[in-house]
Amino acid sequence: MSNFGFLFGIILYLIYMGWIYESVGFMTLAYMTAVLFVLSFFVIIYRKYTIKGKIQVPIGISEIGKKNTIKLIVTNKSPIPLTRIKAVLIVEDTLTKAKRKCVMRLPVVTKGTHTFESSVILNNAGNYEIILKSLRVYDFTGLFYGKVKVAKTKVIQIMPKFIDVPVTLTEATKNFYGESDIYEDERAGHDNSELFQVREFKAGDRLQNIHWKMSAKQDDLMVKEQAMPKSCPVVLFLDYKGDKKYNKNMIAFMQAAFSISFSLMDAGCNHYVTWYNSADNDLVRVRIDSDESLYYYIELVMKNKWMASSEDIAVRYKEKYCMEPYVWKLTLDESLELKKQDETIIKYSPKELEKDISSVEILL
Repeated sequence: MSNFGFLFGIILYLIYMGWIYESVGFMTLAYMTAVLFVLSFFVIIYRKYTIKGKIQVPIGISEIGKKNTIKLIVTNKSPIPLTRIKAVLIVEDTLTKAKRKCVMRLPVVTKGTHTFESSVILNNAGNYEIILKSLRVYDFTGLFYGKVKVAKTKVIQIMPKFIDVPVTLTEATKNFYGESDIYEDERAGHDNSELFQVREFKAGDRLQNIHWKMSAKQDDLMVKEQAMPKSCPVVLFLDYKGDKKYNKNMIAFMQAAFSISFSLMDAGCNHYVTWYNSADNDLVRVRIDSDESLYYYIELVMKNKWMASSEDIAVRYKEKYCMEPYVWKLTLDESLELKKQDETIIKYSPKELEKDISSVEILL
């Protein structure tokens, strides 16, 4: 309870001065100050038990540099209005653990439930915890306060800005035929385990593909077309070893990883992204072939607890997915070096990230 120690010191000083000088005035002042001390103490104790607070974040997903609304809901159970109250909020980046404190000064809070709004601008992608740490409730003088501990938390996810990476796909990549349990919607293939469509016979069709039962029903030759698996010719490895000198690169590391995946998907290249999760002591792998999968991958990466690892994720990947071949291995490490197979394409600069990403073509 702020300032009570100071007030108690004043009371002792006034008593001492009254005793030394045998002054009625000093003793009366000491008595009145002591009454003020007791009244303020009990008023704050009372208010601590009659004030409740919580926060709401109307929109939990936002973009870099935009205002994010935070609603503070305060309930005053007492008929006595609260003339002064402060809400202390902490905004914490769950990835870098960077924190900043925000203070909301509220107007008079009468009996009932009241909603107040504030906003915060976040300039980096990631998950941010908005923590209502405490409410400072003041006495009738406005000089002394007590803290109502709340510790209510909400999360805002700031989506990254995608930077276009020039991507060119070779025929080998476009026509890669691998294992997959997901199939193309618009073109046929050669996977006998899945049927794409049944159509009329055309010149050049193989007799083995004729659907005899359907042909009998239609009184015309009908042909079975097999499905084409949506295979992934590219695997992007996020190779983070936990070297402290590269911690400052984490935001740029994620930005580059997201931009590469977005651009591969935009170019029509289904791919996997994989990284080592130290908490589970295992690889995490996400297939990127749609907007939903891209945003799911972004959410996982931003929530991941990046810790030091001595694992060679390419070796671990081959062990775990030995039956799933791929054409190209892309590796992005914590120093922002991008490799294709084992050859360096570029080492991105955190300060010139957008320029570097958009200027270097990835040929796959």
